[in-house]
Formats: sequence, C-alpha cells, structure tokens
Amino acid sequence: MKITDSQLYKYVPKAEKLWLSWLPTDEEIPEHIFSKRFERKMKRLIRNQRRTPRIRKIFLTAKRITAAVLVLTMLSFSGLMTVEAYREKFIEMITEVMDDLTHFKIFSSWNESIRMGEIIFGYLPEGMSEVERMCDEETQGQIIYFEDLDGKQLRIDIQLVTEETDYEIILDTELVDSTKV
Repeated sequence: MKITDSQLYKYVPKAEKLWLSWLPTDEEIPEHIFSKRFERKMKRLIRNQRRTPRIRKIFLTAKRITAAVLVLTMLSFSGLMTVEAYREKFIEMITEVMDDLTHFKIFSSWNESIRMGEIIFGYLPEGMSEVERMCDEETQGQIIYFEDLDGKQLRIDIQLVTEETDYEIILDTELVDSTKV
C-alpha cells in the first residue's frame, strides 16, 4: 500500500485532533515546581547572558586568575609552615643499594625525652617463638631473638632514634640458613 501526499493532507489533521483530544486539559496538568538550585542556576544564566561576550570573557579570566592566586598563596603558606616546623621532627633515612647489600642509615633531630614503648608483634612466621629479649637502657634499644623448631632464627633489632643516637644497618642480600653454619 502506498501513501500519497493527498492522503497525508487529508488524514493527518484528523489524527492530530484525535491525539489532542486524548491529552488532559491545561487545568488537569499539575504545575511543576522547580528546585531552589535550578532556580538559582537559571537566574545566574539569565544574568550572565545579559552581559556582552567581552564582559563575560573578562569575568571568566578574572575568576581564573583569582583561583590561581589563591592556590599559589595556599601552597606557599602551607609549604612555609610545614618545612621548618615539622622537618626536624621526622626521621630521615639514607639508603644505599649495592649489588650484594643494602645500607640503611637512620637519624633524627628529635631532642625531647621519650621512652620506647612496649613492643608487641601482631604477626610472626609460623612456628616462630621468642627465645631471648635483650634490652639496653642507655640507647633504649632491644634485640629480640625468635627461633622455630627447624632451627631457623629471626633477629629483630629495635632502637629509639633521637638526636643523640642514630642507627645503621647493612642487609646482605644472600640468605643464610643457620642450620648449615
């Protein structure tokens, strides 16, 4: 079946009247209430569109410059406040990595009198149990030895790092089995 232009001109107005008769009247349609946020955005958009494009570009550039200055000011201020005030409080570490060993040197400029707290391990390798614990009151250090049933040993050396003390350790990358020594 082929629809011609004359048929369309004849039947479309009837279909339009039929379709419109099914729609509710204007009184039956509830009025939409827009959110406050939407209303603010629309007012801002209308106010912005009243300005000329040149003025809008000037406002946008001014906003960007203000934001950049604010970010730079905040970064400068926070950098100045944190570097000197907190730099001395943190532990500094120098690491040298060679082919067969790693050398750690840990030091701090902490000069307040503090004591080392109790050391409790949340995890140890399976079968390991504490064999010996040696405490040094002068350096506030501890050496804790663990051993499993196969004779494998684990040594943990802990030392409080302050202004008076520093700590150095050299780790050999070759694994040594204590049962073969």
